Amino acid sequence: MRRVQYTLLNAVLALVAALLTGCVADNVQIVRAPFISPVVVPAPERFLMNVAVKNYSETQTSPDLWLRVYSEYWPAATPAPGQPPCSEVEYLHVGTLAPGQSWARSDYAIDRGGRCPCIKNACPGHVWLSLHIAPNYGPHISGKNTALHINWSASGDLSAMTVSEF
Repeated sequence: MRRVQYTLLNAVLALVAALLTGCVADNVQIVRAPFISPVVVPAPERFLMNVAVKNYSETQTSPDLWLRVYSEYWPAATPAPGQPPCSEVEYLHVGTLAPGQSWARSDYAIDRGGRCPCIKNACPGHVWLSLHIAPNYGPHISGKNTALHINWSASGDLSAMTVSEF
């Protein structure tokens, strides 16, 4: 019986948190410019990403937020038909942001140093970035630029990149 009570209490608290987040997080966005981008860096020319989140509100502090980074990429410029991508997922703690405050992460390794290296001229792929109120917790918060999908080419050419909301 106690387990049911705790489960019900947790569900109610999560619902209240989600409702409050929806009211307060309207102005928190993943920054599009300067672009969220895979950036090729020298030796060994790995794909790194820069990303920022900003609270555009002039009066409200944001809730405690997490940025979900889910990437899929192929460690070959032209993957074989049907070859599954390598994938990585991580939640980065953004925290609460005061009015006008930003949070940024630079030089984030898309491959996280894992089993599938993401190297210039051999790594087409995409990444989904989304803001959440907790790691592994439900859908992303609602609002403009709170969930972005970025495609990049194997060359790392920024003019070939596309950014769209999902």
